[in-house]
Order: sequence, then C-alpha cells, then structure tokens
Amino acid sequence: TNLRAVSACRGGSIVFWHLEDASVLAKLAAHIGGVLSLAVDWATQRALSGGYDQTLRVWDLEQHSEQCRFAGHRSRIQRLAADWRAGRVLSGGANGQLILWDLASGREMRRLEGHMGAVLCLEAQWNA
Repeated sequence: TNLRAVSACRGGSIVFWHLEDASVLAKLAAHIGGVLSLAVDWATQRALSGGYDQTLRVWDLEQHSEQCRFAGHRSRIQRLAADWRAGRVLSGGANGQLILWDLASGREMRRLEGHMGAVLCLEAQWNA
C-alpha cells in the first residue's frame, strides 16, 4: 500500500511522509516564517499551503516540488478550503479577509471582507 501524509510546521517546512515505515520522503523549505494551513488532493497528487509570508503555494506531491505561488493577501494565510475539481481555493487571512482564487491562472476572483478579526475557520459549499 501507499500510505502517505503531509505535515507542516512553524519553521516553514513541509514534510512528505511514508506512513508504513515512518520515513521522510521529502522535506521542503516552503514558507518564510511558518506554514499555517494545508489542503491536499490525493487523487490529483497536489497540495496547497498558506503561511506567514502571505503566499498561497501549490505543490506537486509526486515530484515534491512547488508548482506555483499566489500573492495577494495582506496578512498571513491561516486557513484554506479547496474545490480541486473546479479549480478554486478560498483562503482566509489574519486580517479577516478571504480571497477566492482560480487555481489554473492564480488570479484573484473575489475578495471578501467582513470579519473584525483573524479568520480561524472556514468551509465552503462548492456545489450549490
């Protein structure tokens, strides 16, 4: 079997694990200042990360490499929710803003404002 995991830490690294033998498959320097959020799609072998450096990054889980990077948040990215099938991600920042992104282009689709504090949790209904 192919049991794997992805974890991230305050030091800014992302670690790809093989769970059967507890080995590290890869360790990447991902974000400056720490990683605060991860979203994974095992079917397409991609992951998203958000961190203190205010960037959203897309990772290839097979190659253990960064595919692209999105910038637009004005504070650290604390939470992520992804619609992998439709190619969208919603990210929430410490300043209370949420940004809806197009994964294919990296383009900001919408900016949502309304919180008075940091986004601590978020979920999205993608198929209405």
